[in-house]
Amino acid sequence: MSWTLNMEVGVCDCNEQGQKCNPENGKCFCTTKGIIGDHCERCDTANHYLGDPMHHGSCFYDLTIDYQFTFNLSKREDQYYTQINFRNVPPKHDVDADFTIHCSVPSKMNITIKTATSPEKAIVTGQNCTSTLFKTRFLKSEHKFGVEDNITLTTFFVYVYDFKAPLWISISFSQYPKLNLQQFFITFSSCFLLLLLVAAILWKIKQKYDLYRRRQRLFVEMEQMASRPFASIVVEVERRNLSPSGGTAPLTTSVPPPPLPPKKRKKGSGCGGAGDSPSPIALEPCTGNRAAVLSLLIRLPTGGNPYTPSGQSAGLALASALVSLGNNSTRKVSLVDPSGKGQDGGKHGKLSRKSSQHPDQCV
Repeated sequence: MSWTLNMEVGVCDCNEQGQKCNPENGKCFCTTKGIIGDHCERCDTANHYLGDPMHHGSCFYDLTIDYQFTFNLSKREDQYYTQINFRNVPPKHDVDADFTIHCSVPSKMNITIKTATSPEKAIVTGQNCTSTLFKTRFLKSEHKFGVEDNITLTTFFVYVYDFKAPLWISISFSQYPKLNLQQFFITFSSCFLLLLLVAAILWKIKQKYDLYRRRQRLFVEMEQMASRPFASIVVEVERRNLSPSGGTAPLTTSVPPPPLPPKKRKKGSGCGGAGDSPSPIALEPCTGNRAAVLSLLIRLPTGGNPYTPSGQSAGLALASALVSLGNNSTRKVSLVDPSGKGQDGGKHGKLSRKSSQHPDQCV
């Protein structure tokens, strides 16, 4: 075999990609990361190394744009590596390409560029790669980036060499667009105005919904008021006649009116409670017993005539009011003795307490 013959003369058949080999089987120890095979004749495509190591070629790790890669060469099989290669194709034609790299141990670095119309040429040679970050920018005005008609316009190659394992290398190519302040403010203003418009629409919808709920509650209250129970009452209405002074007076007849059932009125009862003050014909408490609907019969004026004008039925009207319910105790008011004398016969009248005609529940 060829490796046996080469071993006899002290030379390993490693395709110029290695200087040492295993004396037992002739397997070469490749010096470039990503080149594999017994004679360093192919690339490690399973780990994204592409290229052709034959005929003085090499293998390159394909770097993805806008990602930072870290390569750790600290394994036992990495002790023979002295070189590692990378390549990148910037895809965005209108954005500059930024390149960064730093190495944990002193190394050398070359950067070359290849275009669709020109062969590979060096742009950075013999650059020291250390723990200090090395950064450079490739301008879009000087290079044509992207792919046209399936043809790659620009490819960058990075060669890191003259190092001794173990070490790690951090490398990246990125194309981040610059911040356009005008476009940023336009976008921000548009989003802000859109948010205000959405908030205004939601507020209008909420107002419509609240109005709908108020109307529904009003309808429910009206239905409850309309469905409240009815009761019959006896009302005594006096007949009126013209008095000599032009007013109205009770009409006297020779035939006495039929007797009415005796009415027992408790002092202070109802809304009047005393004398001839009006009393409610109905007091219907609402839910919660904080308010009630109070109903009264009101006699309409006749305008000096014995009968009500035409169109008015019996001259009576039913009035209702929503009142609040307070405590049931009757309020007291202070009155001055109209005779100017107190109960003890003094000159100054003494204030006397008298029950009010309007208790707290009639507000």
